[in-house]
Amino acid sequence: AGIRDQPRSRGLGDVYKRQTPGNHDGGGSSLELIDPNLDNRFADNWQASWVQFGTPGAPNSSESVNNSLYFANVDDYIDIGSSDNYGFENANEMTVTAWFKAVDVTNPYPHIIGAGDDGRTLQLWWNTFNKIEFRIVVGGNISWITTGSTLELGEWYHVAASFSESTGRRIYINGVLEANDYATGEIEPINSNIYIGNNPFLFPREFSGPIDEVSLWNTALSQEQIYQSMANEIDHFDSSLVGYWKFNEGSGDLVIDHSDNGNNGSINGALWSEDVPVPPILGCTDPYADNYLSLIHISEPTRPRLISYAVFCLK
Repeated sequence: AGIRDQPRSRGLGDVYKRQTPGNHDGGGSSLELIDPNLDNRFADNWQASWVQFGTPGAPNSSESVNNSLYFANVDDYIDIGSSDNYGFENANEMTVTAWFKAVDVTNPYPHIIGAGDDGRTLQLWWNTFNKIEFRIVVGGNISWITTGSTLELGEWYHVAASFSESTGRRIYINGVLEANDYATGEIEPINSNIYIGNNPFLFPREFSGPIDEVSLWNTALSQEQIYQSMANEIDHFDSSLVGYWKFNEGSGDLVIDHSDNGNNGSINGALWSEDVPVPPILGCTDPYADNYLSLIHISEPTRPRLISYAVFCLK
């Protein structure tokens, strides 16, 4: 309500400047200052709200509802239950995604995900060269793939690792394909529970640092789907989503599965943290953006009646 479209320029698409009222109108995503004391003239000082339909003028993202879990000790992990609950072998495809920040490397192979009756069937880990490695055993092939880029300690990264017979095994870092092979065959039975932040079947394998927003899929996500999942809350109605843990509970010893499959995780040792990633904001100039007509609120906590503007591309 109360939106006025004002043509600004012409190019690849019509670009409009939309003026919106200060009150929430029930649609779109929200932007807000990371900290009310930051200069609102600089884009890096804004972040996307983690609450859909955020209200301008109110703190509505990581300050109030977003958390992660911090792993530091040899016996820290989250047990998300039997691999039989996820159907990777039946689908013969899979994807795991997560946000993570390694703050230290206390053992040769800190695990983000670990599973298998010998601990070596499904693995996603940080190696001693500050790269990410991924193994899912398919057709008896027990090899793994390694990213090319060297990552930095103390930085948040988004990782997605997938397999299908048509694509092989792949690793994406921040939405960019970093490693792949051409493994074929059927996914070997995992035959164990799946663990986040550790691999209790091997020792030591504990991750050191916070992990957030973990998801499991029984399909191989495309690069576009992965990039979208980095910037937007995952659609929990997607039938291929078999596990989704937001880590926003902030207390207690359970993480809720938001995929509606009931695969709640049990926390062992890991501690709640307010250290969280800032997701990218997809704009109309981004090749993966699908929000050309979406309304974006820009919310500044110190000025609740702020009149906000956003620019849109109509393709």
